[in-house]
Amino acid sequence: MATTGATAVALLGRNATMLRLLGLYQQKGGGSKVAPALLSAFSLVFLLYHPVFAAMKLYMEPPEDLVEFALCSFSFIISDGVFIKTAIFIADRGMLHQMLQVLSDSRRLYGGEETSKKIRNRYEDLAERVLLYMQVSTMLASVGWLAAPLVFRALLLASGESEVPRKLPLPVWLPVDVQASPTYEILYVIEAYCVTLTGLVTLCIDVLFIRLMLMVTAELQVLNNNVATMAKRREKISNELHPQGTETQDFYRGDKALQMANTSYEEGLDDQLYQQLVTNVRHHLIILRTVDLLEAAMSKSIIILLFINMGALCSNLLVVGVLLQAGEGVTRPLTLTAMIPFLLYQTGMFCVFGQMVTDQSEMLMTSAFSCGWNESDSRFRRSLLIFMAMVNRPLEITVGKTCKLSREMFLQVCKEEYF
Repeated sequence: MATTGATAVALLGRNATMLRLLGLYQQKGGGSKVAPALLSAFSLVFLLYHPVFAAMKLYMEPPEDLVEFALCSFSFIISDGVFIKTAIFIADRGMLHQMLQVLSDSRRLYGGEETSKKIRNRYEDLAERVLLYMQVSTMLASVGWLAAPLVFRALLLASGESEVPRKLPLPVWLPVDVQASPTYEILYVIEAYCVTLTGLVTLCIDVLFIRLMLMVTAELQVLNNNVATMAKRREKISNELHPQGTETQDFYRGDKALQMANTSYEEGLDDQLYQQLVTNVRHHLIILRTVDLLEAAMSKSIIILLFINMGALCSNLLVVGVLLQAGEGVTRPLTLTAMIPFLLYQTGMFCVFGQMVTDQSEMLMTSAFSCGWNESDSRFRRSLLIFMAMVNRPLEITVGKTCKLSREMFLQVCKEEYF
């Protein structure tokens, strides 16, 4: 059991350590549950800091400047979404454990050939590259957000401004002067940790789901390869004797018969071919179970992510339109539009990798038709037709029971934002 659990955790890659440190994941049967529960509570408390104080700021002392109000609202929406998504993810960890176990069994039982290993390794390398890219983008975004108040103040002081108020990275309201020392320094340190924690939690959860979608895509490609290569083995034999079970084919050129190499089928090859089909059908059923568990694990978290991102994008674009109509120039609207690419990028990543699952499942019909069914018996052909009927409807990862992660979904999101 320990070995199986370790294998399941290995599917998380380099992301596993960070997930455990943040209290987002605990290996099943991994000992005491007290430490992971404390880590989870610690992360949730600091994730709750920003939405609470941003809401107090909007209620008790709403900014008069439209851009400041939009930035405060934007940060509240995003941080509130991250907190809810994280809390749901922690509550639904049981589904994640089941999904990892089923996926681990699928990799262990099916597709042990060298070709299958190469396919899986290729997708694992892609998942590691995605992790690296998102680590860099998250780090740059966090550093930029934390350094912005200091850089802004330094530029104003350098331009000759006498009194420049000190700003914090995140909007906050307290019944005391937040610009006075040491309150300002303490709040800055706390907010620096909260921004870093928010970035790490978002990174870990998003990369985990993307990695799992890539692992499912790899299993589908392995299945495609195994289905397409189902065929009887052949061996060349002599032309002189034609024992039972041997096919001979003559090609004629003029009046000369050119005897081609004959094909001999070993006894029992029909049964072997049928067993290959049975194995592939079982692999397909495990993949279906894996997709169901993946949907259950990510459905609530991702639908909240999509809803929050859409709301933030729409509100930002609305404020940008108002500023441009009021003739506020380009600099102030640019502050808000700079956040739009990140939200589109985050939404698009899930849609793109969800589409990869659908694309691979659509290829199963072609793979089934490409196998050696023309050399098989009637039992194999009937079973293959049933299998083709099963895979006729491609797999789609659906979140919130309504939103399918696909190219069409991403285009629909973009359309609703701009129109």
